[in-house]
Amino acid sequence: MNRPFEAKEYFDAVDSIGRLNPKTRKRFLIYTNLLAKLGKIDTPKKNTFSITEKGRADLQKKR
Repeated sequence: MNRPFEAKEYFDAVDSIGRLNPKTRKRFLIYTNLLAKLGKIDTPKKNTFSITEKGRADLQKKR
């Protein structure tokens, strides 16, 4: 099954966050909140996010 980029990122993150220890999970959530405030990711519901065009442009620059 070929999912869109955002969905794959989301499922990978959710799968990973389930296995993080509490301290790392808190750090991850702080980081995602920061990215959301900067407009790099969109957070429609509590535990979901998708990468915005601005965030995707940043990812392309880093590669």
